[in-house]
Amino acid sequence: MLVVTSDGPRNITALTISGDNAADFAITGGTCAVGTRLTHDTTCTLDLIFTPTVQGPREAALNIDVDVPVGRQVFLKGNERRQPRPGPAPAVTLTQVSTARR
Repeated sequence: MLVVTSDGPRNITALTISGDNAADFAITGGTCAVGTRLTHDTTCTLDLIFTPTVQGPREAALNIDVDVPVGRQVFLKGNERRQPRPGPAPAVTLTQVSTARR
């Protein structure tokens, strides 16, 4: 789970995952959604899952766009060390590696 905290009034306008390995990561739930209104020091959450398609390290970016030019990008990293099995993959906890202003 990723916790998003607002430093002022913001409306979430888009939540996307981008990058070469974007298909290996997905938003599966949480309280953040397009249209969510956050005020100063309020939070919402995003549940993420890592479902790798091949072995090895995978990277993507979670883009959180808001109605002012202060969107955020969270870099996601995962590493599949076993041969992927058919069917649903186990959930892996993702941690925020770094953030960058967009």
